[in-house]
Amino acid sequence: MKSVVIFWSMLLVTACSTPKKESPAGSNDINELPAIPLTMISGERLMANSLAGKTILIFYIPDCDHCQREAEAIRSQLDVFKNYTLYFITASGTEEIKRFAETYRLNGLPNVFFARTEVTDVIREMGPIGTPSLYIYSREKRLIKKFDGETKVAESYQFSSQPLCL
Repeated sequence: MKSVVIFWSMLLVTACSTPKKESPAGSNDINELPAIPLTMISGERLMANSLAGKTILIFYIPDCDHCQREAEAIRSQLDVFKNYTLYFITASGTEEIKRFAETYRLNGLPNVFFARTEVTDVIREMGPIGTPSLYIYSREKRLIKKFDGETKVAESYQFSSQPLCL
């Protein structure tokens, strides 16, 4: 377990401090929810590509300061995400996930969930990604927009001329 966390951290720690890169969905982008196995903090197991409705996948590391600021920003403007279900995903252990959820007051919210996955599954399905990274999907499981690196909430919920929550 510890080696997985170390591997995840080594793989993504440099990305944690990189500037934000925004990419509109295009022909080379992921266009469906990825087939990544998720273990929810409740112990339930499911596949990310089976998630229903409008979905935002947020890849993070609990002790990453950029990820922590992203969580604070999301928490402070939850109304922006009211029509989406947010899944915070990490390779960290369950206790670290629970602490993160409690610290940023995101636990117990009806549209916010926490899960863990394996680094190898993320790399297999999505390639190496930085943290935090946000992937916004439509109800039809199509990628709308992705953000690599810390992103202002105002930017993440705007695409085209329509706000995310519409």
